[in-house]
Amino acid sequence: MWTFRRTAPTIIDTTKEERVTIDISLLVPFENTLLVFKDTVNIFFEDYVYLPLVNILYWTLFFVPPSYYPKLPYTFEEEIISTTPRVIFIRSKHDKQKICLKLWQRYDEKVFKAGLVIRRADYLLEGFEFNRRFAPGVYLGITPVKLSKDPRKILRGKLIENPDQTKLRKGVEYALVMKRLPGVWRLDRQLCQNIGTAEGMKFLAKEVACMHKKLEKSLLGKGKPECIASKLALNRQLFEEALRSLPSDHFTDNYIENYRWIGNVMDRACNIYTPYFKQRYENGHIKRCHGDLKATNLWIRPKKRNGEELQELIALDCVDFNPDFCHIDTLSDWTEAC
Repeated sequence: MWTFRRTAPTIIDTTKEERVTIDISLLVPFENTLLVFKDTVNIFFEDYVYLPLVNILYWTLFFVPPSYYPKLPYTFEEEIISTTPRVIFIRSKHDKQKICLKLWQRYDEKVFKAGLVIRRADYLLEGFEFNRRFAPGVYLGITPVKLSKDPRKILRGKLIENPDQTKLRKGVEYALVMKRLPGVWRLDRQLCQNIGTAEGMKFLAKEVACMHKKLEKSLLGKGKPECIASKLALNRQLFEEALRSLPSDHFTDNYIENYRWIGNVMDRACNIYTPYFKQRYENGHIKRCHGDLKATNLWIRPKKRNGEELQELIALDCVDFNPDFCHIDTLSDWTEAC
């Protein structure tokens, strides 16, 4: 079966009957109006009867500018919405593979205004490369997306398998494209099985330690005591705002006041341990870490080596929105998993 894509032309061998699949939807340069004859049109030919038609369609596709590349509608199978990221589960139109899209949405403007989440293309690309490195075979690329008028659909553009700044356009929303993994691989579910044993904990600790050995040293200045104090101040601010937002008819002032001591304890701890933070920084323990090694982001994937059944730890969804929260001490990175 021949599948035509927007690549350099090739010579087609037509000495026998072949099946040619042309994605006609790619030829329709409309943003919201899509003329899609189902997903594809299949042409059967023998010798060179249909070759002129194939060549016309192919060259038309080849010269369509990337900026006019249409977006196809994808129906949600499932979605997960949190404060900032939105994960949408769909299927590929070409091979029906289960995939998911992760995109950042401005659901909570307070979070963005506070400087906790910073949306920048270079952060997205750097995070994508980090994820691809520590979860090989999972991250397929990035793609332009646009929300559809239908709340259960999203418009998705062409997959960019190896993205860089030159392939991204200003004013366009992009999403990470990932394979959908079996849910039983996720660490929080594996903890109820063999991973929850002493041997399982040794495996987990060894895998995270190996990951940390491969990490690059942090940016200059990141992870210093003053940087840690600044992050603590931001978290205290958000914590205070959360307390003030509690409904007064359910939570009295005395009840809320009982929680204010937490911030004071954290301030004192930060002052006490500042010399240790400085020592860790000077000894090179501040690296570009994952930043969010919680159980739902760690997956145990089976693998084979020389016919032997083994398993490996892969880490998904690293911090890709603010360098201050991923250029951290490796001990801090590990405590998230603990």
